[in-house]
Amino acid sequence: MRLPSFGGALAFAVITGAVVSGPGWTSAAKAEVSYKGKRIVWIVPSREGGGSDNFTRAIVPHLARHLPGKPTIVIRNIPGTGTMPGTNQFVEQAKGDGLMIITNSTSAIMNQVLKNKAVRYDLSKMRTVIAVPQGTFLYASPQTGLKSPDDIGMLIKSGKTYRFGGYSATSAELRALVSWEILGINVKPLWGMSRGKARQAFMRGEAEFSYDTASSWFKKVLPLVRAKEAVPMMTFGVQDENGGFVRDPVAPDLPHFNEVYEKVHGKKLSGAAFEAWQALFYLGVMSSKSIALPESAKPEVVDTYVKAVSAMLADPKFKKAKEKELGPYRASFGKAADAIMDKAVNMKPEARAWLRNYLKTKHNVDLES
Repeated sequence: MRLPSFGGALAFAVITGAVVSGPGWTSAAKAEVSYKGKRIVWIVPSREGGGSDNFTRAIVPHLARHLPGKPTIVIRNIPGTGTMPGTNQFVEQAKGDGLMIITNSTSAIMNQVLKNKAVRYDLSKMRTVIAVPQGTFLYASPQTGLKSPDDIGMLIKSGKTYRFGGYSATSAELRALVSWEILGINVKPLWGMSRGKARQAFMRGEAEFSYDTASSWFKKVLPLVRAKEAVPMMTFGVQDENGGFVRDPVAPDLPHFNEVYEKVHGKKLSGAAFEAWQALFYLGVMSSKSIALPESAKPEVVDTYVKAVSAMLADPKFKKAKEKELGPYRASFGKAADAIMDKAVNMKPEARAWLRNYLKTKHNVDLES
């Protein structure tokens, strides 16, 4: 199996979408916007050094260069449970002038979708400037007997239970748990661990299964794979421009979840289980990181940001400066980004019903209807 050797943080290279008409968008700016001499506050609702923080800091100097007037952009980290405190502050403080923006992530979406009582925001009402996917990679210990993705059927037939470290049943780990559940693999979660601590538990042999996103995959997991201390199982894949599921472009030799399901079960996944998995796919992969303005953002402000992002991503200076950090993920903006966020936030009734039953029967968690 060929393993990619390039590393780096969150990445994107191809842009889809446009500055188009639709709810919250205009085809042309109605007024000239300039941020000359202005100070823009960029809210990151998590700690410094985390995935959202690294993503933001990689973009800040380049976006500042392409916004009219080349403003100063200051990052304000507001850490808190599930990114909720910082996101709540953003919707309470941000105005329509574009002087405050936010980085949203899987955690913010998950808490809204699961109707956490601490949520006072609605991501579907924000003006998403750009949505950036990030791959999800599932892997196992060689102690399971797994030698390659071709052996996943063996894990199902064994009937054994495999341990997995995570934070909680209603955190980002849910997408990995649901994937194993749908495949028919028995998993016993060990709760209360961050991804870093869960990875350490895996390395100590205290858990046989784990998962990571693209940035950690390259930095933390590939060395384990090369040392034969971890075996890749599958990725979540990504969605192409036609809505089909394709292999993750940064690991094209690994099958995606739907490929694995069809191979081991002899049919395509469908019904409520598929709707639940797909909802988590949009939530955890296609809208993994996004940049947004508040609901009150003026149309000309939204257009200005979208055009600045588009120009930034096409800028040779940006490409050269971040060459080692870029992977071939397809980012979306404008109407396309809005559509992705809508799918991530607004779960279909059948998907929600499936997840309610799963969380109740497997984890004794009551999910509101």
